[in-house]
Amino acid sequence: MRTVSAFPIAALLASLTVGTATAEPRIFVYGDSNTWGWIPVETGFPTTRYADDERWPGVMEAALDDAVGDVTVVVDGLSGRTVDARYGDAQNGIAGEAFTGSEDIRAAVASALPLDLVVVMLGTNDARSDLAAEPQHIAESIVRIAHEIRTLDGGVATSYPTPELLVIAPPAIGDTSATPISAVTQGSQARSREISEAIVAAGARVGLNVFDAGGVVVIDSIDGVHMTAPMHEALGKAVAARVGRMINQAE
Repeated sequence: MRTVSAFPIAALLASLTVGTATAEPRIFVYGDSNTWGWIPVETGFPTTRYADDERWPGVMEAALDDAVGDVTVVVDGLSGRTVDARYGDAQNGIAGEAFTGSEDIRAAVASALPLDLVVVMLGTNDARSDLAAEPQHIAESIVRIAHEIRTLDGGVATSYPTPELLVIAPPAIGDTSATPISAVTQGSQARSREISEAIVAAGARVGLNVFDAGGVVVIDSIDGVHMTAPMHEALGKAVAARVGRMINQAE
């Protein structure tokens, strides 16, 4: 009996997977606590999360299912995640560097392949007063994240095509004075607005698809940082409209 190497078979199966990957669009959403679904509470924290169908990625998925047919949305939301700013200490036992999106994005996207689209919404935590991030630096780091995604080159020993990218400039932080979250958000309202504006400007400069969430939602929750359920619904539906157009253009 002739022995067949496992590697060519694996390669063949991979090629077949590539050929069928776009039958149902796969979307990867990468973000922070507002993507994770943090429910704002009067105590600030601890909290729980909204149900999957209440979070904006879930709302987006349902809207896309209705508009363009079945889609798969893979969500990676980590509370505290930043674009580029680094925490000096571990957060709840998680190493500080694990929260830096620009360091983790390649591995995160590779783990979710095959993908048609990556949606990134980060920047809120970079506005924290204890991180003192410069808005222009954060915008440049978003461009660097885009470069990391565009140069992933198929993932880890796979041959999947590079996904499209949509960057969401997050809505500006609101009034944070009512909860203990205020301890790390002194001056963050103005800084978060500047970060979002810088992300929009950087996107226009380098040709990134950027969606300005501040145009459709306002952070009016008790903690001033996290979206209420109605805001999740509004954002999810608005992003779905944008993503639907991108999917249709790609077909």
